[in-house]
Amino acid sequence: MKRSILQSIIPRLLKAKKQSEMAAYTNEEYYDMLMALGECQGQYHVAARRYAELYPNRARHPRPNVILAAAQRLYETGSVLPKKKDTGRHRDARTLRNVETVVRAIKQEPETSIRDITREHELSYSTVQRILKEEKLHAYHYTRVQRLRQEDYPRRKRFCEDFLRRVNEDPELPSCVIFSDESLFTRERILNSHNMHVWDAKNPRPTRLRNFQVRWKLNVWTGIMGTKILGPVILPETLNGASYMEFLTENLPDFLEEVPLINRNKSVFQQDGAGPHNARIVTNFLNQQFPRRWMGRYGPIRWPARSSDLNPLDFFLWGYCKEVIYRQLPKTIEELNDKLHHAIFSIEEEVLEKTQENLLRRMRACITMDGGHFEHLL
Repeated sequence: MKRSILQSIIPRLLKAKKQSEMAAYTNEEYYDMLMALGECQGQYHVAARRYAELYPNRARHPRPNVILAAAQRLYETGSVLPKKKDTGRHRDARTLRNVETVVRAIKQEPETSIRDITREHELSYSTVQRILKEEKLHAYHYTRVQRLRQEDYPRRKRFCEDFLRRVNEDPELPSCVIFSDESLFTRERILNSHNMHVWDAKNPRPTRLRNFQVRWKLNVWTGIMGTKILGPVILPETLNGASYMEFLTENLPDFLEEVPLINRNKSVFQQDGAGPHNARIVTNFLNQQFPRRWMGRYGPIRWPARSSDLNPLDFFLWGYCKEVIYRQLPKTIEELNDKLHHAIFSIEEEVLEKTQENLLRRMRACITMDGGHFEHLL
């Protein structure tokens, strides 16, 4: 029985394969068919025989109805080629109307998404994606920047101009500035569920455990002086003038001992305008240790407020450290501390040299923007 079924199926499969192979004719063959039809004054049965006489060596000879159909298509559509069978899906939806619709939607709402456009205008995702690509429209991410006040612009510009002027007078100045800052490292980083993914063949339903009952954090001070990193130093969780002063008198001198004397005598200490930095005991100490050589809110060199984009620790070090530390969440505060030290000590001098170059480039860009945001120029 199985053999009889196979005997009945195989001939039909071979016939279907032969028909598919013989289905299409070339443009040259269609041309010769029409020339034969014209020679035979429109008699397509005669034209089929005439075609076979003219081209006896061709692998196939068209039937009369093939020649007649080609002539009819030429008359009706201007083409002898058979019309492709409609599969039910419009293969090219990138019409002029759809292009204008997508571009108009982007101009009216630049923050819209491809999915919103597809839902609103009943277009496929791939069609909208191709239109955007052909129109050279790209999605760009926001850059977080510090909100500036009106009085900040001239102060930031003036600071950068003065700093670059001093660099022209003394090219070694950037290597003599001790840029410093504090940052808080907690048990958990901020979880951005949009940017974090788990790749798998099926959805594993990933979750991230959180433990609100047990919390710990590290308040870390670090400095950058040229190609050297000072610290890190773990500070009290809540910093005040007294505890910051304790750090300046007990920890900072140890770091300066490692700096060559010639550089130590012209070193410039930088700090931002955080509250503990402005305590009277702190400013008096800095005036004694760094006479006319420290930057701060009330220092002889005025550090402009809201200028984290000009501090190498803010625009480089903290982001780098947190990226390394939180690749796998630390389970204990000791592990967090170890990861912090490993991240900092693994930074090479070449990276810090590029950070210095980046700092000067940022200052030039700040001047170009009259003290405004300049990240788009970098």
